[in-house]
Order: sequence, then structure tokens, then C-alpha cells
Amino acid sequence: MRTDIWRYVFDAIEDPIFLHDAEFRVRLANRAYCHEAGLSEAQALGNLYWEVFPLGKGPLPGCDAVVHERNGASSLEEVRAGGKIYLSRGYAVRVESGQPSYSLHILSNITEIKQAQFNLTEQLEELRRWHDVMLGREMRILDLKQEVNQLLVQAGQPLRYPSADNEAIPKA
Repeated sequence: MRTDIWRYVFDAIEDPIFLHDAEFRVRLANRAYCHEAGLSEAQALGNLYWEVFPLGKGPLPGCDAVVHERNGASSLEEVRAGGKIYLSRGYAVRVESGQPSYSLHILSNITEIKQAQFNLTEQLEELRRWHDVMLGREMRILDLKQEVNQLLVQAGQPLRYPSADNEAIPKA
């Protein structure tokens, strides 16, 4: 197999992927990464990755830790860029010395997943509010039925609401 096939494989991946060196300079980028950055690969190469994509003031905290071997060989963190939310997975790439010389980042767009989670959380909160309102209403109705039953017992009349919690009603 020819080694240039890996370039086609790399570009076939729809998630933005880039490789940076220990100084955080972009050394390799796939087509999706360049598209998100709005640059050609030639324009992206050699630049600090946070000046290309995702834009920032410095390396991602997990990336810095991986490159400087503070947290193992990988990182996982959410990144916001261009109105989207990405899950950044960073991997230390070691060469002959065994030291991390590069870091490979795969950025998966999780914007729709995060929006769905937000929507589900909002719906759950709405259901909880309705549950509390309805349960409160039902508890007030049960209290009223018990009071009616207590008054009927005091008046010597038969219970009107036998399904109400009759244990609290004094026997006549």
C-alpha cells in the first residue's frame, strides 16, 4: 500500500482533525479542519493551533497537560467555536524517544446532542413543575374529602368519599 493513501483516508474523515507539535504549531490538518478554519492547509500549517481553529488565547487545558505529560496520553474536553460545540479528543503522539512530540486532535461536532440534552432537561423541569402542581392539587382535594367526611361523621351521616384516607377520621 502506498503511504499517500493515508492522506486520502485522513481527508475522508468528516470530523476536523489536526496534528500539532510540542510548541502547539499545526503540522498536519485534514480537509474538514481546514474548512472549519476557513483556511487552506498551507495557510494553517506552522501556526499556533488556537490562532487557526478553534480560536482561543492558548492551548486547551487538556492538550497542554497531554503535551507536557501531566495527565496521561489523552484528553477529552468540550470546546465552543463558531457557534458550534465540539468534543475535543487529544492524543499524545510519541516518537523514538518516547516523549510526546505531537498531539493529534479529533473535534467531533456535538452541537445537536448538546441542544437535545438541553431540550430534554427543559422538558423534564416542565414535567416536574406540572407534577408538583398536580400532586399539590390532588393532596388539597384529598384534604377536602377528609374534612367533608369528618363533618359527615360529626353530623351522623354516611361517608361521601370512602376512598379518602379514612384512618385520620375519628370513629363515631
